[in-house]
Amino acid sequence: MKYFLLYMVFLFACQSPQKRPSVLITLQTSGVMASLRGLAVVDENIAWASGSGGSVLRTVDGGTFWQNVSPTAADSLDFRDIEAFSATEALVLTAGYPGLVVKTTDGGQSWQVVYADDRPQIFFDAMDFWDTTSGIAFGDALDGRVVIITTHDGGNSWQQQQGPEALPGEGGYAASGTCITTGGNHRVWLAMGTPRSRILFSADRGKTWQAYPTPMAREVAGGGIFSLAFSDTGYGLAVGGNYTRPNDTTKIIALTKDAGKSWDLLPDSGLNGYKSAIAHIPGGENWLAAGPTGVGLSTDNGLTWTTVDTTGYHTVALANRHTGWLTGAQGKIAKLAVRY
Repeated sequence: MKYFLLYMVFLFACQSPQKRPSVLITLQTSGVMASLRGLAVVDENIAWASGSGGSVLRTVDGGTFWQNVSPTAADSLDFRDIEAFSATEALVLTAGYPGLVVKTTDGGQSWQVVYADDRPQIFFDAMDFWDTTSGIAFGDALDGRVVIITTHDGGNSWQQQQGPEALPGEGGYAASGTCITTGGNHRVWLAMGTPRSRILFSADRGKTWQAYPTPMAREVAGGGIFSLAFSDTGYGLAVGGNYTRPNDTTKIIALTKDAGKSWDLLPDSGLNGYKSAIAHIPGGENWLAAGPTGVGLSTDNGLTWTTVDTTGYHTVALANRHTGWLTGAQGKIAKLAVRY
């Protein structure tokens, strides 16, 4: 009987639903008024942010103090995405002309331009890395193809690749640095905006591409997919909408169970409007989404959502299942604490 009771307790514990987490969002002092759309979280103490006016910020103490480490004479640049490997090494990517990747290896004391594209129409959207050596960035279509550049030496040099064929006027949204995501050792997904809201996928680090349709297509400027993320090799969520109509709740979230080949719209999820970023909280079915209408939390793999804060943010990133950050307009930075 004793062993039976122990077995029943164990079985009940395994079958009991996980406790719903709570999210505590605490504003921090950035010291700038820039629009911060780039966010890179290294761990629960180290994070970097970037944005308009050539702004780059860094914290090494969990956000108690954010240091302005912006490159000199960069006021005209808009660093829409940032990737960081440590407290000392980071790269920022510009949106608009000129198309630049700029790198620091000394915590922002000095910066070096490691890639430049001076085509007047160049517009990079986002970048991501498979590891500290190999990465990829993409931009809006030029000459009929999506712009693709890759690096295999930690961002010290970049090479332009032949990108996938593009639809007329096709590109991504440089809204949060999260319209690209890498997976495993070789896979990468690009989330496109108008006119078709396609997913472009490569299984070989951008050498060849496949295009997959999604139900989030919008034939209007300002609409489409803005962000996507995966919790495992197959399950992913894409969010977006129309940034010119932030309260519109139609076609703002879709899910895939086959690594992006097919997508199902979630029309009644409870997500409260256009979202520019989504992030999976490691270790479960919990997700966070951010946008101008606030921050949403899902505890069932994106099927339903609860608004946990109505403050608007551009992007969200997690260090682990407990800690992360949000950044937004007018220098807004907030620390995330996920409690179980």
